[in-house]
Order: sequence, then C-alpha cells, then structure tokens
Amino acid sequence: MKILVLSDIHSRKENLEKLMEKAKGKEIELILIAGDLTNFGGEIQTKEVLDIVKKMNKKILAVPGNLDSKKVTNYLEKEKISLHGKKEKFGEFTFIGLGGATNCIGDTVLTEKEVYEKLKELIKEEKEKVFLLTHSPPKNSSLDKNFYGKAIGSESVRRIIEEFFPEINVSGHCHEGLGEETINKTFCVNPGAVKEGKMCLIDSKTKKTERISL
Repeated sequence: MKILVLSDIHSRKENLEKLMEKAKGKEIELILIAGDLTNFGGEIQTKEVLDIVKKMNKKILAVPGNLDSKKVTNYLEKEKISLHGKKEKFGEFTFIGLGGATNCIGDTVLTEKEVYEKLKELIKEEKEKVFLLTHSPPKNSSLDKNFYGKAIGSESVRRIIEEFFPEINVSGHCHEGLGEETINKTFCVNPGAVKEGKMCLIDSKTKKTERISL
C-alpha cells in the first residue's frame, strides 16, 4: 500500500498546497496526518488544511498534535477521519492512533501513563498487522532529537513498540527528527514538517520511503 504521510502543518497552507501538488500521480491509497494541523487553531483553520488534503480524494486518517485544540479534535471527529484513541481496519492493517504529546506546551498534552494505557488497551488483543500513528515519536531514537539534541519523544510510545511490535509507526512532533529507524521489528518514520516543506510516501510492503520536499 502506498501511504502519504503528513505532519506538523501548523496551518502553513502554501507549503501544503505545493507538496500535495508534487504528490499527484504517486498511486496513493491512504493519507495519514500525524498531528499539529494548526498552531493553536480551531475549526476554521482545520477545515482550511483538510480542504487542501481532500483534493486528492483519498481516504484520510488523522490524529491531533499538542498544538491542536479540542476544537481541532472535534472537527476531525465530525469529518470521520479521527484516529485519536481509536483503531480502524484499512487494507492489510489495523490502524491505531493517539495524538498529543507529553512534557510539552500545548492544548493536547498527555501524561506518559495516559499514553501507555490508551495505546495498550487498543493494541493488546490485536492479531492483525498493526500500523501505529502517533504525534509523539518513540523516545531516545533518531526521530525525536530536537535542534539542541534533546530527546522529546514519548517513553510510552517506545514501550508500546518494544512490547507489542507494531509493523510500522509514523510520528511527527520533532521537526528535526525526520528519517527512518527500525526499533526491534517496527519500521518507524518521521516524515518531517510540512511547515518546513517536508513530507513522505511510504510503501508498506517494501518498507521504503520516498521523500517529498520543496
């Protein structure tokens, strides 16, 4: 399956439009948004972002980021694309999602205990192939080091990966952490920030990514 992955848009619509134009003709089957659609925005800002993404006319699944308000989450729910605290079967995967982040500023901030318990409840009985969509990257990986070299990921996301072996994890949050890393058996990807002209395409069969940038 070809999956287009977006994160950390922060309402930068001009970058999003240019990137989506570059993604045309890539045989995409699914679009994932890993949070921070807005910068403390609400329904209007979320709609503006989603209207651009919807032009591709593909299935969308999304989680909020720490800088997305409850109004953003509610709008994702209303549009029936929210994967926040939920799971959904699509193609060969069961997609499990959780937005927000830990130990940071924002409107959607969770404790590590909340992250672990919510994800464990969703994943513990899954026998199908699991695709984990989180805003927070796994702690102490190449995907969670910020500009100062500080690890800003989630200990609980990493714990879930180490205990339950989802096939793929996509996350955002750390703009500087774009790249790929395999943790145990899990192929982990940070697509980079749309705000900074970055996103990527994942081939779920080959576990290869194609970077799309401005």
